[in-house]
Amino acid sequence: MAYQATFSPTSLAPTPSSPTTSSNQHASLYYYAATQMTNAQSSYGLSTPLYYVNAGSKSWKQCLNLASKYGAMMFGSLSANNQAAWSAHRQVLLPPNIFGPSPNAMYASNTNSYGEAPISDSNRNCYLFRDPNAGATNNMVPNSTVLWDGDVWYYTNYGSGVYYDQCQLYASQHGASIITPQTIGLDGDNYWICSIYFGTNQYFTLAGTSMLSEQPYSSRSTARSCMVGLCLLHLIIFDSFI
Repeated sequence: MAYQATFSPTSLAPTPSSPTTSSNQHASLYYYAATQMTNAQSSYGLSTPLYYVNAGSKSWKQCLNLASKYGAMMFGSLSANNQAAWSAHRQVLLPPNIFGPSPNAMYASNTNSYGEAPISDSNRNCYLFRDPNAGATNNMVPNSTVLWDGDVWYYTNYGSGVYYDQCQLYASQHGASIITPQTIGLDGDNYWICSIYFGTNQYFTLAGTSMLSEQPYSSRSTARSCMVGLCLLHLIIFDSFI
């Protein structure tokens, strides 16, 4: 049985406000990024200082839900005091294991290392970011929907031939995170993940179980694959069942 759910892009307020958690809609919270990134100003296509939301310690799903409410993307990175933050990537368990979502998700252990922790671990940082080139409006709507691990995901798979700066822009235009196919139970290699803090463009290979990186900084990355998606964790109201 397939599910059809409502999705509508929402403008983000450019000024700070006291967010309320009573709304479960996409982009229902004001996105106000107050913390300046220290190493990302030289990233390709972004010449101005960048800011992000430090949402504090969260479980992976709490961070994922908050990112969707802000219309922003999760990005795995180390903070100045070396506290690891969640990434939107999550592996899939494959045979001989039972097929299904991994109990762990990715965090950044350092700029070139792949780390994982249980998604219930609430001691990881939650960092949220929007590409400033996307402005304050989510003007693109994901074209696909999937039910995975009990949650409804809205996503767009752009496939191969996408530069990192393009993938990051697409994510913010959707009010979504850069995800990998494995995040939502699919397969695919060589997909970008978001790690803008270091100005380092990172990608996955080997069915999403390891990470390679390139560091073009002010130069454009090579072209790889891109997927963006958002999830509101059981909170979508279904219009109809097909």
